[in-house]
Amino acid sequence: MEKRGATGSPLFEVLDGHGARIFLLRFFLPRPTLKNSLIAFQPLTVPSTRIVREYTPQYPNPLSVAAGESVSVGREDDEFPGWKWCRASSGLEGWVPVELLSDASATETAVLCDYSSRELAVKPGEEVTVEDSRHEWLLVRNKQGERGWIPSSHSDFVEEKRQTRS
Repeated sequence: MEKRGATGSPLFEVLDGHGARIFLLRFFLPRPTLKNSLIAFQPLTVPSTRIVREYTPQYPNPLSVAAGESVSVGREDDEFPGWKWCRASSGLEGWVPVELLSDASATETAVLCDYSSRELAVKPGEEVTVEDSRHEWLLVRNKQGERGWIPSSHSDFVEEKRQTRS
């Protein structure tokens, strides 16, 4: 069965030299000299990391807010600059990266995207997938599908892995 892209154009699946699947999309350009072309779409490589130190969540009721929701902004974290303590109208509180706040210097501001300050309990030897990295913390997903923040110092995640994500 032939796969089709979002526009209905046919997709062709091939393997690159490293065994990764590549999807090729045939499309037609308006210029007559380039009648049809192929563009390669490589799947996003999401880094994984191994846990080296146990971490237990510090906050049992994490902040969870939707994009555009207003939060009260408190102090910046002394140990991890770049995080602000915020409180939602629901009363839930948690650390939020400053770049996810529309105005981190205000006392009341909106969050720019859906966000949860949920932390994840992890144990040494556990393998997790890194979804985000901000101010010495990693947003990870474990093999059970649970997702949450851990300090990057509790994993073997290093700068080289971060650079390969972009």
